Amino acid sequence: MKKIVHLFPLASAAVILVLFSGCVSRSDYKKLKAENEKNKTDLARAEFELDSLKFGAERLYKEASFAFGEKNYSRSKKRAGLVIENHSGTDYAIRAKELIGKIDSIHAAKVAKAKAEKEALERALNRNISKHYDEFIKSNYYESTRNTTFYPPDANGKSFKVALYLAHCPGNGVKWFGLETEYTGSDSLFYRFVTLLGDNGTKITIGTYYPYKDTDTKNGKIREWSFNQLNKKEVLSINQSKTIKYRFSGKYSFTYTMTPTQRQAFNEIVERYKRL
Repeated sequence: MKKIVHLFPLASAAVILVLFSGCVSRSDYKKLKAENEKNKTDLARAEFELDSLKFGAERLYKEASFAFGEKNYSRSKKRAGLVIENHSGTDYAIRAKELIGKIDSIHAAKVAKAKAEKEALERALNRNISKHYDEFIKSNYYESTRNTTFYPPDANGKSFKVALYLAHCPGNGVKWFGLETEYTGSDSLFYRFVTLLGDNGTKITIGTYYPYKDTDTKNGKIREWSFNQLNKKEVLSINQSKTIKYRFSGKYSFTYTMTPTQRQAFNEIVERYKRL
């Protein structure tokens, strides 16, 4: 059984000497100050250890149990550890070990869950994102394989595509986002701007005109499409939104909310960016 020793804060002789001497050099003063701080730290540590012994196993275990109930597992484990260290062989020490076992199991389960989720997401990214290499600019392009085209039921056959893509240069590690937009309809829209608006307030506006924009006509349908580079910080910010709206502005304006598929494809490209 550990013996409790009564400690009393004693001022060092060096500090007392300062009080009665006329003056000291700056270096001596710094040395005395450092010594005084060390004495305070040693005293605080000793008082903490005595406090643990003073209040006994029951109080320490209750504190550990309360912290466990509050899901403060770090504090719970520390208090339970004090019970085992200072009161080994007691019933409280046995219960403290059981509590630490529960905490370790919870931590292990969290680690396993996080690992499983990470692996599942990686499989989803590999399945839903295509990759191709552009030898002219020595970069890999990552694009969603999901159908990111939306056919509004009230738009008379018009369709709108909004798809995030990613470019990565393995040589220097440079990464950047781009947005592919597309309109198809029986008449021209001449859209010159596309704006994304997240429910967290982030707003991104891009200019969709030459040389980023192109147009053609096929089978009586007019197709307009554009590829524009985006600001990385803005993309990462807007991706924190639950919903994202987009507006095509030109001859007319059309505003829609990203479909679940469009939103998922957008998020998966961002996740791929984080893993490169």
